[in-house]
Amino acid sequence: MKLFLRLPLEILELITDRLTQDDIFELCCTSRINHNHIIPLLYRHITLNDDRQLQCLIKALSLPTNSIAKSLGHVAKSLKFRYHKPPLALHSLDTIAGAFPSLTSLEFSRESWTSATWQLAKSLHAGKTVAKTTSTCSAHLAKPYGRIPIDLTIPEDARKASDIQALIYISLCEAILYNHPHLTSLKLDLSTYLFDSTNERLYTCLSLLPTGLTELTLYLLQWELTFDHVECIHDRCPWLEALSLDHGRLVEGDIAIPDYPSLEMNHVVKKLSINLEGETRYYWPWFWYVGKKYGRQLDALHFANWFSSAERLAITREQMIAIDTCAITFAQQHASTLRCLELTNMMIFDAFWAHMKASCDISPLVKVKMSNEYLIQEPKEITIGSLSSHLVRLSMLDYVKTWVRKLELSVAGDDFKMHDVICAISQCLRLTSLSILGGSDRFEFVSLPLILDLCPQLHTYTMKHQRLHDNSRWPIQHGLVSLKLEDVGFEVSQMNRALGALYHLQDLVIIGCDIIRSRDSWNSKKMPALKLTFLNPNMSVAIIGLSHDICSNGYYLAVESHATAPSYYWVNK
Repeated sequence: MKLFLRLPLEILELITDRLTQDDIFELCCTSRINHNHIIPLLYRHITLNDDRQLQCLIKALSLPTNSIAKSLGHVAKSLKFRYHKPPLALHSLDTIAGAFPSLTSLEFSRESWTSATWQLAKSLHAGKTVAKTTSTCSAHLAKPYGRIPIDLTIPEDARKASDIQALIYISLCEAILYNHPHLTSLKLDLSTYLFDSTNERLYTCLSLLPTGLTELTLYLLQWELTFDHVECIHDRCPWLEALSLDHGRLVEGDIAIPDYPSLEMNHVVKKLSINLEGETRYYWPWFWYVGKKYGRQLDALHFANWFSSAERLAITREQMIAIDTCAITFAQQHASTLRCLELTNMMIFDAFWAHMKASCDISPLVKVKMSNEYLIQEPKEITIGSLSSHLVRLSMLDYVKTWVRKLELSVAGDDFKMHDVICAISQCLRLTSLSILGGSDRFEFVSLPLILDLCPQLHTYTMKHQRLHDNSRWPIQHGLVSLKLEDVGFEVSQMNRALGALYHLQDLVIIGCDIIRSRDSWNSKKMPALKLTFLNPNMSVAIIGLSHDICSNGYYLAVESHATAPSYYWVNK
C-alpha cells in the first residue's frame, strides 16, 4: 500500500479512470492516507444538479485551511451545471473560476442564463443600481464574473432591454475566455425570451469563444442563424471536431443557391448538429452549405426543425430547382462517407434518397433517424419527387438497408401501408436497434410479435405514440434484451404475454403510458387486478407515469416474477 501511495498523481489518475466512483470512494475509506491522496480524484468530473450542491461546493472551496479542497480544485477537469432554477449567481462563478484553474470542459444547462441576464438587463435599462457582490477569488481573476454588471458600458444605441442583454452576453463570453484558458469543450446558453437586437452583437460573442475548443454547443433561442455566424465560429475555433447550434431561427427569404464566395473547406469537424425554427423549405440551403463547407471526414449530421408546422404555401418551380441542386450538392459530397444522419421535422422528398443512392450505391449509414411530428401533404405539380411520407420512407429504407444498425422512424399516416414499411425494415439485416414513432397511443402499427419475427436480430426496440397489440404468434426464443414503451396504450394481458415470451429481456422502460381496459372486462362490475409478471427477477424495470383509462384517482399495481412474491404499489392518477 505504501508503494501504491508513492505513485505520481498522473499514474493514480490512470488507475482510477478504470474504477467506478463507488470503488474510488471505498478505496478512500481504507485509511486516512488513502483518503487524503485519492479523494481529490473523485472531483475530476463534477456535476451540479441543483443550487444546494453548488452552495456546498462553494462552502468547501472557501475554507482557508482545507488543503483537500485546494488540491481537488487543481485536479478538476470538467464542470457541469445541470439546472437553471434558481438562476446562477455571477459571484458564485468567481469562486469556481479561482478554485478550478485547469478546467478543460464547462457545461451550462439550457436556459441557465436566459432568466438571470434578462432580469439584470431590465434592471439596468430602468436605471436601477446593481448591488455590488464580492468574492475572495475575484481579485485573482483576469475578468471577474461578479463585476460584469458593474463594469458594463451601455452605448447610446442600446435603447432596449434586449440590447443590454446582448451586451451582458458579450461580457459573459469575455469572462469565460479569460478565466478558463484551457477549455476544449464548452456548452453555453445565449438564449433570450425576446430578441430584437442586432446580429452584430452575436458576432461579437462568437469572436470571444476560446480558441482551443474541440467541442462546442450553443443554445441560440431567438437568434437568426446564418452561414456567416458558422464561418465566424470556425475562424475563431479552427480545431472544432463537434459543433451543435441549438434552437436558433431560420432566415426565411427566398430559396435559392446562396450567392456566396468560395468557401474554405473544413477538414476537422466530424459531428455537426443544427436545430433551427422556421418553415422547412428554408432549411435546404443548409444542405448546400454542409455539402460545400465540410470535407468527407464529417461522420455524423443532425438537422432538426424544433418548432415547425405543415407546409401551406405552394413551392414554385424555381424553388424546386434550387432545392434539388442543394440535395445534389450534399449527396455528392457526403453520401459515400456519412455514418450517421438524423432528420427531424424536415421536408424530405423521395428524390433526395435517389440522389444519395446515385452518389453511392451502397450506403455506409449505420444510424438513421427520420421523424416528423406532423404529416406532410403532397403538394400539387411538384417536379423534384414525392413528399408522400410513405414513398419517402420506402426510398430511405431501400437506400440504407445494407449497413444500418440503429433506426428511428415515424410511421404516422401509413395506416393502410404498414406491412410495406415493416417488410422494408426486415431487409435491414444488420439492424439491432429500432424505434417506431406513431401518431397517438391509439395508433396501431404492425403487431409486436410480427416485428420481432421479421427482425430476429433486434436487441433493442422502442415504441412511441402507438398502441401495443399482439394478434400474431410470438416468435420462439427471440433475443430482444431491451424494450421501451413511451406514450403507448396497452392491456395488462398483452403486456404479460409479451413478458412471458421475451425470455432474454433485461431492461423494460414504461414512460407516460396508458393501461387500456380489455374488451372482456367492459361488462364487468369489478375492475380486474392489475398485475405484471416477469420471467427474470433480476431484470431492470422503470415505470414512470403509468395511468389507467377508467381509474379517476389511482389504482394498485402488482409486480411479481416466477421466483419472487408480488409487490403492490399504489399509483396516483
